[in-house]
Amino acid sequence: MIFHCTEKMRKKLHLPPLTQVADETGPHLRWYVNVFTAQRVQYVLTTNAASLLSVVLPGRGLTDGAAYQRAFLESLGTCLGELEQRLVFERVILPGSAAVVYSKTANRSVLGTMKEMAYECSYGMEYQGMDAGDVTRRLNKTPYTANKYKYPREVFASLSLR
Repeated sequence: MIFHCTEKMRKKLHLPPLTQVADETGPHLRWYVNVFTAQRVQYVLTTNAASLLSVVLPGRGLTDGAAYQRAFLESLGTCLGELEQRLVFERVILPGSAAVVYSKTANRSVLGTMKEMAYECSYGMEYQGMDAGDVTRRLNKTPYTANKYKYPREVFASLSLR
């Protein structure tokens, strides 16, 4: 599993300087990670590189890679359970999470979309009273330009299992 971290996230997790890693994993195992703030609280946005399926986590207590991975896998399992993708989680993602690599970000399109997502999350949390789970569900029901206006949950479901 590869986590492409922004510099802000790298510092949050106290990781050493990152290098670029070749994408040698399946599409379910490449994720981009960024930090944003809403209502003076820090949140972590993790987005799948191939489908833009996203998970939002509270940033509190995520001070190292192990804590982040546990929180992410727990939230992703919940999200995929709601999307009826639990088998993908159990058969592809959990085994792939045994070997985790942190890398520099590589895809500007994904980062630009994540910036839009962070604005959408902040707005939902600040003005609509949404929590992390609510904004996660909203993000995965929103079509994005980088997906050719397809829904992230549908693109994720159509990814090949390899």
